[in-house]
Amino acid sequence: MLGNPLVEDHLSTILACLKHEDAQMRLTALGLLDSQPAEIIMPAIVACLGDEDILVQVEAVGVLKAQPNPSEAALRATEAFLIHVGPTSKEEAVKAFKDQPNLSEEILQVIVTFLGDKEKSVRRESVYVLRGQLTLSKEIIWDVAVHLKSNDSGVRQSALEALGNYPNLSGELLRTVVALLEDENSDVRTEAIRTLQCQLDISEEFLRNIPALLDDEEPFTRYSAMETLTNRRALSLMQNQYAESFYSILLSESFDEHVACQIMGDTFYLTRGNQVYSVKQSSLFLSSIRMAQSQYGIPS
Repeated sequence: MLGNPLVEDHLSTILACLKHEDAQMRLTALGLLDSQPAEIIMPAIVACLGDEDILVQVEAVGVLKAQPNPSEAALRATEAFLIHVGPTSKEEAVKAFKDQPNLSEEILQVIVTFLGDKEKSVRRESVYVLRGQLTLSKEIIWDVAVHLKSNDSGVRQSALEALGNYPNLSGELLRTVVALLEDENSDVRTEAIRTLQCQLDISEEFLRNIPALLDDEEPFTRYSAMETLTNRRALSLMQNQYAESFYSILLSESFDEHVACQIMGDTFYLTRGNQVYSVKQSSLFLSSIRMAQSQYGIPS
């Protein structure tokens, strides 16, 4: 990158190189322009968005991003570039917008559509861009939510990942997330739990389906369910049939951190590190815990 504006003759030479038949020459020329006056270079940079070489296209996007106040025409051209980029170039195109925390609403709307792409790599890069925004408008969040009902499990997972940084989702949207706790795909179920975990304030209504995941076939999903129930102090939501599963997960975790369970009277106590959780439980639940302790040879 050159830190100072180029003299007029040199700048004219570099701009002429943007039309060179060699793609590498065009790419090199673009790399010399990102600190130059926008009013001079912008038309040429926008033209490079239509270059036949994807690397030249992506470099042109990078130069546009470096402009402190890109023109409306530049934004429209960038938006068109995203919309019309070829299927084999989408991943590189989306990557060009990473580390840009204040993208325009119009560009974000196009990025959201890529969450529904059939290629996992394109969806992944789109998630990174969306999660990297300082904020998303309600309109964009709802555009993301549309993908939660996709027939493609990978698309549903990507949409949940994109929502993972937003801790104040609406009740209506959270109901859709809760429904995905019963998704046929374990990765989707796990991402649904993570989305619920990140909410700043969440009522029992949205946690009641989580205990069933203590019996999930996927170990990480089971662990996430246990984490959510303990961190949200929602142990009282556990039905009797999940008590043994819950205790088994705690035992497996106890190898990594100090975990202890104790029953006193009608109260179940759980100690994890320096945190103590207590909850009054039914006699059936407590009996199940005692039975599990006995099976593992642990004095109750």
